[in-house]
Amino acid sequence: MTVLAVLVAVTTVLGHRTHTEAILDQKQGHDTWNEYQAHKIRSNDTYLAADLLSVVTIADNERS
Repeated sequence: MTVLAVLVAVTTVLGHRTHTEAILDQKQGHDTWNEYQAHKIRSNDTYLAADLLSVVTIADNERS
């Protein structure tokens, strides 16, 4: 009976470690995806701002 209890305890500990590693891997994947999305959003915002500035004329109000 003692041997079975030890085997169950070892299995439980290993299961928890495996679960923790899986959670950490998943978190790293999410972090990488979020970094990619943030880069794409900043890139798109920069492109839109540059495109807008290329067609907008800046008026000098002090000359009038």
